[in-house]
This record gives sequence, C-alpha cells and structure tokens, in this order.
Amino acid sequence: MKVVIGISGSIAVLGIHALLARLVSDPGLEVSACMTRTAAGIVNPAALGAILRSPVPVDGWTEGQAMPPGAIVQDCDVLLIAPASATTLAWCASGAAANIVAASYLAHTGRAVFAPAMAPEMLRHPAVQRTLATLAIDGATVLPCARGFQVSTGAWTDGGLAAFADLRAALDPAASGSRRDARREAVHGQA
Repeated sequence: MKVVIGISGSIAVLGIHALLARLVSDPGLEVSACMTRTAAGIVNPAALGAILRSPVPVDGWTEGQAMPPGAIVQDCDVLLIAPASATTLAWCASGAAANIVAASYLAHTGRAVFAPAMAPEMLRHPAVQRTLATLAIDGATVLPCARGFQVSTGAWTDGGLAAFADLRAALDPAASGSRRDARREAVHGQA
C-alpha cells in the first residue's frame, strides 16, 4: 500500500521521526512524505528524507525542483495528514490549496486520514470542530486526539497525536475506495 504522509506545523511534529521510522519498517507499506514550510521550520526535511530514503518536498519544492501536488499523491492509496494543525485542517476543509499538504489533499482522489494535534483549547473550539465535521462529511477519516505532553503548559493534556497503533490501523480500511465513494456513502447514509 502506498502511503503519503502530509506533515503540517503542529508542535507534535517533533515526534514525526519515530512515526516515519515505524511506518517505513512495515513491509506492507511504501511511504513518502511532503511537509509545510512551518513543519520544516521545526524539523529538518533532510533528516526525514534520510529515514524515507527519498526527498521530502517542502511546500511544493524538492532539491530546487517544483513538485506539483498531483505528482506527490500519484498512485497513492492513502494520504495520512499527521500531525494535522488547525491551519492545515481549515485549508483542507475549505478547499484552499494554501500549502503543499492542503494542495495534495485536494489533488488526491483516494482516501485521506487526518490525525489532528493541537492545544486542547484549540481542538474544542467550535470552528475547529466544524472543520473536522466537514472533513468527515467529505469522506475523510478523522482520528481522535490522544493524551499527550503539551510543551506550552508543561502538562499532559488531550490534543496529542493519535497513538501509532491507531494511526496504523486507520490505513488499511482507508485504502479501499475513493474519497468520492466515502462522501457519497456518508451523504446517503450508506457508510
């Protein structure tokens, strides 16, 4: 199964190295990634590329060459957006191709899985809840946040990136069908 990880600029991106290493070690997966400029300001795309053994495009560019979103998700079975920041979630839900992750989501015709990670106050905000609901209506799988360490407060709170087991488990069912099929099923009550 071909999986593309869309990495956005949530502070939870600090754990992306371990997530990618575990996914790459799964013999059933072919993993690549793209990342927003904000995420690249937190973690080094070259280090992630070393884990994946392929360059990680940052906002549409890799090694000085343009990398269009359609090329990033070409033949992709599942687009996993992890961590999904509030900004990237909103851009995906509104159809704004404002960063490479949102543009890849819009170009992708297969299934998408979102793993939000943000401060719990942000997660509970009605605007973020509407965004998550819109993505689900559009056929995406939205994973619940896990309990995690919040750097800004120094406390364990809700709003952390979903556990690896939950992320990995979401990939298999998400690989079947297209996002359009899922949206049709959700709208017509067949899901």
